[in-house]
Amino acid sequence: MAVHYENFELPTGRLIMGDPWTLNTTDHQNRPIPVEDQQYFFGVAVEKSAPGLDVIFQQMWKAAEAEYGQRQDILQRASQSLQGGFSAGFSWKVSDGDEQRVSPQTGAPEPRYKHGAGCWIFKFSGKKQVGCAVINGSGVPVWADPSEIKRGYFVRVAGAFAANGLTDNNAGIKVYPQTLLRIGYGEEITSGPSLEQQFSAPSTGYAPAGMTMAPPAPSGTAMPPAQGMPPAQGMPPAQGMPPAQGMPPAQGMPPAQGMPPAQGMPPAQGMPP
Repeated sequence: MAVHYENFELPTGRLIMGDPWTLNTTDHQNRPIPVEDQQYFFGVAVEKSAPGLDVIFQQMWKAAEAEYGQRQDILQRASQSLQGGFSAGFSWKVSDGDEQRVSPQTGAPEPRYKHGAGCWIFKFSGKKQVGCAVINGSGVPVWADPSEIKRGYFVRVAGAFAANGLTDNNAGIKVYPQTLLRIGYGEEITSGPSLEQQFSAPSTGYAPAGMTMAPPAPSGTAMPPAQGMPPAQGMPPAQGMPPAQGMPPAQGMPPAQGMPPAQGMPPAQGMPP
């Protein structure tokens, strides 16, 4: 039987996990993944009240029904899972962003997904890189470099749903993402501790020898005068420089090096007579 695909356009959501353009080569325990099993993965959190989600759920059900129409036992599990908020029993590739777990550090309840509160989290995976697009100044989607979308930004996803064809406890649907379209910006989500967590007190008041709070002057700036010999106030620099403006040297004879100008000549501009 031919695979039935349901093309979809996901309502605007926030990219909160994974990286659509980085291939996963190791698992969560940092063990190498065989090349033939390596995939791209990312997750998008869509608010549960977002317009258009009912259409998405209908398309997902159609994809499942097209494959398992003759397997009422699987369809019953799928229906129970869907009505139970995507609970176990059928793989919808959707998780509840309000789900709680027990903290491995404190033993207290905590959200399973840090950025998923109030959302359904759609999880996408595949062996092919998805396209990246942005909206130009005319309001038209155009292709863009993947660097234009970062984790934490708001996107729409276009792709297709299809059943995975399995008939055991792993029966469910597959989600084939095709393109991410950047809709808006959000605070970027980075991995690891924040800067505030890494540096509790950036400035401790201690200053090692040689440290300054301003960068040193770049090389090539004017040299200071020779020690003990500051230039006379208002005089031009020493030899090699042209005479001061309005003071041609004595005709045929430049002034002797280091000597004052010949008698009767006007003083150099800026010098007292």
